[in-house]
Amino acid sequence: MRVFAIVSALAATALALPAVNVPHALHEKRDVTKASWVKRADVPNAALLPVRIGLTQSNLDKGHDMLMDVSRHNSPNFGKHYTSEEISEIFAPSEHTVNAVSEWLRSAGIEKFAQSFNNQWMQLDLTAQELGSLLKTQYHEWEHVDSGDVHVACDE
Repeated sequence: MRVFAIVSALAATALALPAVNVPHALHEKRDVTKASWVKRADVPNAALLPVRIGLTQSNLDKGHDMLMDVSRHNSPNFGKHYTSEEISEIFAPSEHTVNAVSEWLRSAGIEKFAQSFNNQWMQLDLTAQELGSLLKTQYHEWEHVDSGDVHVACDE
């Protein structure tokens, strides 16, 4: 029975790992903390954290020209406005970008996510354990000395 329990635990661990080995790069590291923030307990594994992944926008190089086209007095489009829907469509991330992030999440076993209304974010909620596994980090509660506010953050 003991061997069965060990094999079951190993199988569950293997199934929980991402199907694709995606290399990770350290984005930033907290070398020094401000005295006004104190690191407290680990965030409980089951704590649900809102996650927003910013997607690379398209056509950012066209933004200045578009703005000038409606701003110059001699432009036929002077004084016209873009709707929020037009802006979202013009600067929407490419299909390739959306697919790449979606596949990365699915390869990590994450199926429940959605793109934001303006298409700029991938939105999902993960437990602290799931997010820590996905981003290879550990989350902690940090308390502000003066206000007592508590925030979730990681060292790296």
